[in-house]
Amino acid sequence: MANQKRKLSRAVIDEEEEEEPLFEDDEDEEDAPPVKRPKKEAKRKAPEPTEGDGTVQMNQDGEKYVALGKNRRVTVRKFQGKPLVDIREYYVDKDEKQKPGKKGISLSPEQWKALKQCLPAIDDALAAL
Repeated sequence: MANQKRKLSRAVIDEEEEEEPLFEDDEDEEDAPPVKRPKKEAKRKAPEPTEGDGTVQMNQDGEKYVALGKNRRVTVRKFQGKPLVDIREYYVDKDEKQKPGKKGISLSPEQWKALKQCLPAIDDALAAL
């Protein structure tokens, strides 16, 4: 019975004590503006080539190319000892380097010469549209 009285008296004492707030200024927090999180750092992209200005540039492999736009270029290279004119789209990989994509075409010097001869006809067809 003595144990029961102790428990009851502890319960009465616990009820009489007021709970202290966890934060002193709880009311002020509701009026304060929300805390902004810092923005995630944007991925850095490889430098964008200028669009179609005809400037001949050189890549890391020593191959000459002309930028056709943001992610397209014409590169003159040798593949298996044969010269090629490579018109291709490029992408930026995980290491932030531009690499050639699947979309593109490689022309032999003969095919390149044939394409150049067809340019006036292609220009006329474009103008007619």
